[in-house]
Amino acid sequence: VVVDATGAGDAFRAAFVSALVDDLPMRECLRFAAAAGAIAVSRIGAVPSLPSREETLALSEAALCAAEDHGHMDHIHGSSPSPVDPEGTAAPTGSLEAAPEEALASEAPCG
Repeated sequence: VVVDATGAGDAFRAAFVSALVDDLPMRECLRFAAAAGAIAVSRIGAVPSLPSREETLALSEAALCAAEDHGHMDHIHGSSPSPVDPEGTAAPTGSLEAAPEEALASEAPCG
């Protein structure tokens, strides 16, 4: 539920840069940043809405687990074609599609 969008962009950018500086793959940077923005819009005010690293990481991991549970990560792991490439013939390009499977799996305790 969106309570107040104030500070959501700041939270997103700060989390993205933080993950980028930590040398995480681009997909991880974006997921972490999206989690920070999502938390920020659930609270009132700019500064009070900024999430901690720990709560952002928890939401980011929960989102990955939910995506895996619903089969949304299959195209990354290679078990089904990407919605953008239904034939599965295009080689992955850029860091968004080339994120190592071990990095995605090792960060999320999805049971």
